[in-house]
Amino acid sequence: MGATPFALAYGMEVIIPTEIGMPTAKTVVQDQRDNDEELIRQLDWANELRGHVAIRIVHTIRGQLLSTTKGHDHDFFGQDL
Repeated sequence: MGATPFALAYGMEVIIPTEIGMPTAKTVVQDQRDNDEELIRQLDWANELRGHVAIRIVHTIRGQLLSTTKGHDHDFFGQDL
């Protein structure tokens, strides 16, 4: 049977640690904690972004209302139409 490049270079076969091949209780719990923390961070970020967007929408609407209700009278003459 053929040897792997690792075996040819180092003179022995590769041994994969158990945690890589099969997760242990420690790695499963830690992964869940990391996922929970990341989810909380993402939700906080989404709520913060939602607040910023709401403020921008209010500013946009106020700007539109101010620009349309300034009360400028426009005098149109025959040549302007």
